[in-house]
Amino acid sequence: MTDFTPAYDETASDTAGTSSLRHDRFMRLPEVLAKCGFSRTGLYDAMRLRGFPTSIHLGPRNVAWLESEVLAWMQQCIAQRQA
Repeated sequence: MTDFTPAYDETASDTAGTSSLRHDRFMRLPEVLAKCGFSRTGLYDAMRLRGFPTSIHLGPRNVAWLESEVLAWMQQCIAQRQA
């Protein structure tokens, strides 16, 4: 089991009072598929139907997902199962 580290430091706030980004990284498609166990089609269906985080466009043919959003979605699925 991997340790979940939130991407936002709740103790640090900017002038607007929102949490500031502590650290995060981009995950490319193969890594997201391996981490979540989806097929390519299943991933895009989950984005459309089940609230999976949407990809970020980095270039004309280049997309990625924020690791913190993917991990948070996975934790939410686990929490719903245990409820």
